[in-house]
Amino acid sequence: SRRAYRAALTVDEHHLRALFELARLEMLDHRYEVCVGLCDRFLEHASTLPAGEAKDELVDSAGRMRDYAQQKLDLQNEDGGR
Repeated sequence: SRRAYRAALTVDEHHLRALFELARLEMLDHRYEVCVGLCDRFLEHASTLPAGEAKDELVDSAGRMRDYAQQKLDLQNEDGGR
């Protein structure tokens, strides 16, 4: 039913936390491309939820994690291009 599909599309704090933790684990495994993608999804979804201190801290952390993973990815690409 439509209600079930809408519920599946709903992003809540638990969904955001899961995305954040998954991105963190991917970064720890040096899977930077996957980490960047998950951080992008996290940041996109986080923008749809109301502001809050805990959410804002996660958004800041996800932004820093994304930047770090992107830098590592760029370095890998430079090294691979030589």
